[in-house]
Amino acid sequence: MGSGIGVGVGIGVGINYCAKECEGSKSEPAALLSKNAALLLERDQQLDRAGAMYRAASEYDESDGYLQYALVQICKKLGKKDDAQIHLDRAVLLAKEQGDDDLLRILEREDR
Repeated sequence: MGSGIGVGVGIGVGINYCAKECEGSKSEPAALLSKNAALLLERDQQLDRAGAMYRAASEYDESDGYLQYALVQICKKLGKKDDAQIHLDRAVLLAKEQGDDDLLRILEREDR
């Protein structure tokens, strides 16, 4: 295990701080920190922890279809086909709602 070892501790503290200190129940800084932590953990092949961080990020930012797509990829790598389908459906819905043709093109390549 490499770069992701301290991610859960240091960034976790930052995420909690942002979530508490930022206005409202949704926090853009907390979502961004969670996404960055997930990317580091994924790069370090800590897929369960990466998935947890992506899920946390999606709770802070429910409108991000790309987060749902990231969860599709993690779930597939972990062999969680049903969960991957749920996230794929959400990503498609968000992309359609937001008129995100780029994301829709990416999602069309996924197995349905």
